[in-house]
Amino acid sequence: MIDQSKSYDLIAEGFAKMRDSFYMEKKYIDRFLEMLPQHASILDLGCGSGYPIASYIK
Repeated sequence: MIDQSKSYDLIAEGFAKMRDSFYMEKKYIDRFLEMLPQHASILDLGCGSGYPIASYIK
């Protein structure tokens, strides 16, 4: 079995730098957030570092 975490570790820094903006996703995230009930919790899986989208949602 291949350890995928090691593969991600090799590209993580470059990926994080590339994801310094989310202008293409923002309109979808805003719409999604509008549909959530007040004080809802969100589980975000497979999202890399979580930046910038997780920071925006907080």
